[in-house]
Amino acid sequence: MGELRLAARHLVRYPTFSAVVIGTLALGIGACTLVFSVVNGVLLKPLPFPDPERLVRILQVNENGRVSNNVSEPNFSDLKQQARSFAGLARYAVGAQSVSGGSEPARVETASVSGDFFAVVGVQPAVGRVFAPDELSVGAAPTAVISHAYWQRYFGGDPALGARTLQIADRTYSIVGVMPASFDYPDGADIWTPAEILPLGESRTPHTWRAVARLPSDVPLEQARADLKVIARRIKAEHGDDTWM
Repeated sequence: MGELRLAARHLVRYPTFSAVVIGTLALGIGACTLVFSVVNGVLLKPLPFPDPERLVRILQVNENGRVSNNVSEPNFSDLKQQARSFAGLARYAVGAQSVSGGSEPARVETASVSGDFFAVVGVQPAVGRVFAPDELSVGAAPTAVISHAYWQRYFGGDPALGARTLQIADRTYSIVGVMPASFDYPDGADIWTPAEILPLGESRTPHTWRAVARLPSDVPLEQARADLKVIARRIKAEHGDDTWM
């Protein structure tokens, strides 16, 4: 239902755009099988990414066909380590948080994203940079990338990003980049922070992360599905019911 609401919002906001079909993969942890997208065929606005038809969502499905939009951190880590069909694989989670540091405090949609996120979607900041390798570990100095709209509204488009910080919960984030005005993924996010600064969860039952991947130009969708099927069986055989919530 979330994807359907997202599609409806996009079509209302961008009625002149031609709709495209976004393919989605499903990772069958519970049934040791791969199910092809319960949201396959959802119509969205053309995404402002390079080769958007090569972007796929990975979902988790149990033995009863129950679909989870999210995956757990250990399941994602195993998938990322073992998958061979993707040019890149990233995880993200979105939530509203109170943020200060700009012209006024605001409650903002923030996205915690893994280090490969911007490479997977294929979009780089219009100003500044993405997260550096030494910023992608527990205990690293917190950094953030902000949306063009947030930059304009709360910082007046000030290009001196190095002198600006954001306060989110108990952490102070240095702003390192500003995304292009057209970038809107996940939908409505205004701030992106690196997921790796938080300790990796050890439980496989909390499915708190969404997974997005990019297929290389020479890898067909069917090959990626077969790859995921093998990985799903392996994870299920090793961890049993702990792979599901």
